[in-house]
Amino acid sequence: MVNFEKEKTALLILDVQNDIVHLQGKYADFGTPKHFQERGTSTKIKALLDKARETKLKVIYVKFGMRDFVEELKDNHTPILEAVSELGACHLDKWGGEIIDELKPVKGEEVIEKNRVNAFYNSKLEKILKEAGVETLLITGVATNWVVEATARHASDADYQVVIIEDCCSSMNQELHDFAITNILPNVGVVVQSEEIISFLK
Repeated sequence: MVNFEKEKTALLILDVQNDIVHLQGKYADFGTPKHFQERGTSTKIKALLDKARETKLKVIYVKFGMRDFVEELKDNHTPILEAVSELGACHLDKWGGEIIDELKPVKGEEVIEKNRVNAFYNSKLEKILKEAGVETLLITGVATNWVVEATARHASDADYQVVIIEDCCSSMNQELHDFAITNILPNVGVVVQSEEIISFLK
């Protein structure tokens, strides 16, 4: 049974953007929109998000993307980011970079931008968490084996209590999701289902 202090906890919603999880998005060939739909990830996140809002839990969105792909990647050598640049995916000033309609943030919820996989890297996330006194992170988002895993690893190293909400994450396919959930994430945090968190917040 997971246990945390609500006042020192934040729900992270990572990279649930049109290009990444919408069936018309530019990641369609990567499989992330299809897997997101198959797992009902949006519905699961929305139920948890509703409970978080109801109980005044801190909610933080993180968006991946860029505005100037050439400039922001000029010193980078990562193949997956090169692919994003070639697609022109997740442009932060366009539809593809926007959070999907069903999970839109409301007034007062933080929306943080990043241009790398890890939600902490080159973003305001650490500053916001420290200022709010956050000690526990409830992590949701896409993809399980990319942003979720990278962020959970970093958070663990930074001494946060890490809780990964398994049914609020998805990947390119079930095999990749399961590998991260089974082999990686239990070693950096606790893996739970959303219903356990919803019940705890009651």
